Amino acid sequence: MSATKSTALITGVLGPTLSEKLISDMRNSKFSILTDESTDCGKIKHLCIVVRYFSEKKQCIITQYLGLMRIEDASANGIYTAIKDFFKAKGIQEDNCIGFASDGASVMVGKHNSLYSKLRDDIPHLCCSPKRRETYNVLYETINNESPLQNPGLADTRWLSRYTAVKRILDQWEELKLHFRLAANKEKCYMADYLNKMYNDEPNLLFMKFLLPLLEKFQTMILKFQARNPDPNKLFKELRDFQHDIMSRVVNPNRIGKDSNWDKHIMHTNACFYGTVFQLACTASQLQETYKTNIKDKCKLFLVEAVREVEYRVPASGEHLEVLSLMTPKDDRGGGRVVSVLDSYPRGREIDPLRDLASCFLQFFSSKALKPSGSTTAFGVMLSIAHTMSSSGYLQSVWDPRQVAEEP
Repeated sequence: MSATKSTALITGVLGPTLSEKLISDMRNSKFSILTDESTDCGKIKHLCIVVRYFSEKKQCIITQYLGLMRIEDASANGIYTAIKDFFKAKGIQEDNCIGFASDGASVMVGKHNSLYSKLRDDIPHLCCSPKRRETYNVLYETINNESPLQNPGLADTRWLSRYTAVKRILDQWEELKLHFRLAANKEKCYMADYLNKMYNDEPNLLFMKFLLPLLEKFQTMILKFQARNPDPNKLFKELRDFQHDIMSRVVNPNRIGKDSNWDKHIMHTNACFYGTVFQLACTASQLQETYKTNIKDKCKLFLVEAVREVEYRVPASGEHLEVLSLMTPKDDRGGGRVVSVLDSYPRGREIDPLRDLASCFLQFFSSKALKPSGSTTAFGVMLSIAHTMSSSGYLQSVWDPRQVAEEP
């Protein structure tokens, strides 16, 4: 298919069809818009609109490109008129708009005569984050006599943000609960009412208490992998221990590490371990047992998925790393594990001479003819033996130790 025909299909068929489906899906939903104005290389001004809304059909939050329009006037009034005309042409009810986001340009979010101020005049319930944040700060300072810490945003690609975000929410749970209760009663805002219901739903609090300790463990593990000079052997061991720690919460302890099909040995919901903080909070809760079981089921699903994700990230070469870690002088003073390392590899031209050398190494230790000091590595001792034996021509036919650099 030629480029011309492909372009025509996209702009004339696929584009309008997808746009129509998107508008049909969001038409009866509350939504927020993200806008930005830019000038292309031909000095033509364009306005891009992205929409974010909750899809009743897909039961999730959708962030999607909505439209790109050419504008002649890049002032606040020109952009405002372009958006109004676009909504009218597409049959979108502007009253359903509950949020607005853009860059920090004065034409977009200035206090007077900006796009935001014009939209707010038409849509009084449009979100104004600075005002509501200040209202919450006053409430928090009144209760605690100190300023609240800022709640960080979540990043889809960075796990470290999740622990801090959940911890801040839990630390300010009662204050946030009161704030959204007042906002829901005073402003009659859909989002404030929605958040008020969420903060008054006790299962949400229990689930957050379950999440916090686990997210802290994930954060600790991620930070170890972000170290400048991590030890691969140590990291592999800690990752495997981390996997077993999570697995022990939902899998029969007698099957951990013995069966690769661990998902066939998942314990009953009430037999799983969800953390001490969660268990105490669940015991003290006045919720009915049915609700407690439902929240435990959600926690169990989270743990099972966490085990799968960690298992997927355990390196396939981990067994080799684990075997190689046995060659340290701390664990291999007698040299017996060196042979187990070499035996784990298939026989061949490169491995057989080392296997023969390891056998000689063991013979020296068994006869107590040579005892390495704590600062001498196993390979260092092997090389010293090879040098001694090569002088008599014993190993020169299969292995030349002069080709191997001595270990510092």
